[in-house]
Amino acid sequence: MTESIYLNDVRDNQRPVTPEKSVSMLETKSPKANVGISSDAPSIEDLMRAPGKIDQEHESPEADSAAKEYTPPLPAWKLFTIVFGLCLGLFMALMDMSIISTALFTISVDFKSYRQTIWAALAYILADIGCAVFFTRLADCFGRKQILLTSFFFFTVFSLACGFSQTVEQLIVFRTLQGIGGTGLYSLTMVICPEISPPKYLHHVVSALGATIAISGVMGPVLGGVITGNTTWRWIFWLNVPIGTVAITVLYFVWPGKANVTDVTDIPSFKRLDFLGAVLSAISSIGFVYCIEQVGTKEYTWSHPLIIGLITLSSVSIVSFFTWEYFISRHGKISTWILPQLPMRIIFHRPMGLAILSTLLVGYVQFTAIFSIPLRAQIVDLNTPVRSGLRLLPLVASTACGSLIGGGSSAKKNMTFYTMSIGTILVIIGSGLLSTLPADGHQVTAQYGYEVLLGLGLGMTVSTATFMNSLEVDFADHAVSQGTVAQCRILGGAVGIAISTVVMNNHIKSALTGLLSSEALSDLYISPFNIVEYGPEVELAFRASYINAFAQDLRIAMYVACAAFVCALCAWQKHPPTVAERSAALEVAVREYQESKRERESSRPQLENGGGVA
Repeated sequence: MTESIYLNDVRDNQRPVTPEKSVSMLETKSPKANVGISSDAPSIEDLMRAPGKIDQEHESPEADSAAKEYTPPLPAWKLFTIVFGLCLGLFMALMDMSIISTALFTISVDFKSYRQTIWAALAYILADIGCAVFFTRLADCFGRKQILLTSFFFFTVFSLACGFSQTVEQLIVFRTLQGIGGTGLYSLTMVICPEISPPKYLHHVVSALGATIAISGVMGPVLGGVITGNTTWRWIFWLNVPIGTVAITVLYFVWPGKANVTDVTDIPSFKRLDFLGAVLSAISSIGFVYCIEQVGTKEYTWSHPLIIGLITLSSVSIVSFFTWEYFISRHGKISTWILPQLPMRIIFHRPMGLAILSTLLVGYVQFTAIFSIPLRAQIVDLNTPVRSGLRLLPLVASTACGSLIGGGSSAKKNMTFYTMSIGTILVIIGSGLLSTLPADGHQVTAQYGYEVLLGLGLGMTVSTATFMNSLEVDFADHAVSQGTVAQCRILGGAVGIAISTVVMNNHIKSALTGLLSSEALSDLYISPFNIVEYGPEVELAFRASYINAFAQDLRIAMYVACAAFVCALCAWQKHPPTVAERSAALEVAVREYQESKRERESSRPQLENGGGVA
């Protein structure tokens, strides 16, 4: 068992282990990289004076030495400068998932191929869901700064390349590489920001992350519509270049030095990464989303040999992935050679496992709403892309407020169960009410109120999941767990968009079969905006079909949100950990690692001398 390895490490140090200490040992002795940058958490001397916090045996010269080695706090100005730079990267990475949606038609006209242009959007999302967790493992091996700046470089350079694309094939390739950089920005920002945040600032930082996630996804269609309506579509990519350049420069110069870095474990080697797990995870998630998308656009049917083969491959891959991860997580010797892509202790820890599942489900609802609301405004209400994007502004503002509520509520007492539960209830109500918009296609003021309810719920759940990861997961597993949360959110969103496409095209087929040829229907499956070419009678039938499709989309989203609510209820804990307790545990983790490191260094000369005498 993995846990036995941690306890063996303790026995090797010849130190007695109390029940309280054994918990901290289990949280810190996994062979992974440093978890981040120290904060102005309580000092070791303060913790030693606090009864019941640390055993009396720590009142020793070794403890005094550890206290002296404890790293100084990161200055507040530097902390918030780093967080700002990271949030810029997060904003760009997530905005680029949706910013292209309102520009696809314009791009397809330039390249004379909508059927291929849509892959410029899909390639980015598929790259995101395939690489998020692996980037966190790379950061464990090579350091947060190196991998983060590499991700920024990839994203910025290939954003520039996307804008200069001369063919649709070039655009697809560059978007894929841009997506690889984007997934690094997303997953590593979610890892680094909580790591560098002092306890008194943690809820503010988590709230900022939640707001950035929510606003970036919603602002994508808005900015895409504004840019394509006023200048060339190429600026939706070029926009990232100056922002990325500023962020890279700022982070390079303000990144903390070694004096501010807190280590709790040794840095693992690259060869210990779980390459098989990474490949199986990517195949299962990408293959599944690809199949739904292809069936949704009527490129293939579910009975097509390609789809059957990919579904089979994805199913075998996901079963193999969890079997493999369980095997290496539960066998001590193997886990010392290979770092699991997904340590099973994260999944088996009930609150965190359910929070990850809830994130997957809420991601479905979030992306469905972002995709469907502007599309309804364009198709049903005949709005321009800019005005359609502006319909999302109530969702933007309320999501930001919900993120502040979700993060701020747990500043002193752990309220994550309540914010997660209330947030999912609001998501259920908001998506359910949106599904009842009038069938006559007229805009009602109440839609904005419905969006506010949905946005509050989305913001609360996003920030709460991030906060829970900081409180619930072993220190050594923090990066990979946060990467899993990030990947699940995007995976849920990708499935949501794919299911929305399936629902819309099924309604189009039912309403327009007999009115249009099969070739014309195939064009509409790919681009619904081509409907203006077929006359007012067909256009009215199409609008009526989309009104029904939108209602069904949001009802499905409501059912998915109900499942997320059940997950939130099952995550209840009688005595959940608090920020103060987590801070104390980190102090113990740092000291234990420093003492263990000193003992290994002191024993090395003795072993070498003994070997020489022999």
